[in-house]
Amino acid sequence: MDCYSLSVKNSDHYNFTDYSIYPAPFAIPLLGTIDGNKTIEIMNLAVLTFFDKYLRQKHDIDLVQKTKAYSEIEIVTNIDGNKI
Repeated sequence: MDCYSLSVKNSDHYNFTDYSIYPAPFAIPLLGTIDGNKTIEIMNLAVLTFFDKYLRQKHDIDLVQKTKAYSEIEIVTNIDGNKI
């Protein structure tokens, strides 16, 4: 079974919500320093690539290679003998 662990540098819990673009006062302590629009770009890339590979069964897609487009992404996988 393929397994991935993906994290985004300089992000925090609320960076993965709309608060990263439209911060509410209560959310500010739970936001990292990464730009909110960059977080949205990264989420779109990762989620759509994952869905294409595993739900749409486009097996030639390499999720690890696609995530290299963003230096903010740290990814670990068990594919090709790597361990998480």
